[in-house]
Amino acid sequence: MIKKPRQVLKGGYLSWHDPVTDHWFQETFFQGNTPKFRDLGQLTASAKSFRRQIYDVTHEAFAARRPKGKELAAASNALDAAAESTESKAAQWRKQIASLKKAKA
Repeated sequence: MIKKPRQVLKGGYLSWHDPVTDHWFQETFFQGNTPKFRDLGQLTASAKSFRRQIYDVTHEAFAARRPKGKELAAASNALDAAAESTESKAAQWRKQIASLKKAKA
């Protein structure tokens, strides 16, 4: 349970930008009993979003959260069920778009 502002819980992380130094910083709490602090340096407004650049340097967060065993099977089944529903909805939208294009022509 979070008890104070900007508290990082086990398995989590917090990233922020300091406009004075133009550096991004991060506090992570993936291993051990205390969070770790690091300077990520300057991130650029490149082809990747800032969020994606932070994701790229926070790889251990996603490895620590990656499901295994029964959790992996459950997650895979949920994704399969969602994909079927999503594909069906996408097909409906494509059909409606085609109908609108045809009516306009």
